[in-house]
Amino acid sequence: MALDAKDSIDERHSVVYEEKAAAHEHLHTFIKAGLSQEDAQFMHEIPKGEQDKIFHKVDWRLCPMLAVLYLISHLDRQVDQFMADERH
Repeated sequence: MALDAKDSIDERHSVVYEEKAAAHEHLHTFIKAGLSQEDAQFMHEIPKGEQDKIFHKVDWRLCPMLAVLYLISHLDRQVDQFMADERH
């Protein structure tokens, strides 16, 4: 019985160690992406499903605006090129 208790304690310690190692690796990934330690800790505390919802919402709001800005930039370059050709 004493062996079973020791084995279960060892198993619990190994599980806790693996969770901490995974959490540390997760934080390191966020820091590598350019976040500060505080921001990485904040992102780590948000569940993965919630992060996915947030990123999806940001994507749907940000991508159309970026597409419009890209279109305006392209049109501006085309007008500049057309005007340069007209001058010569």
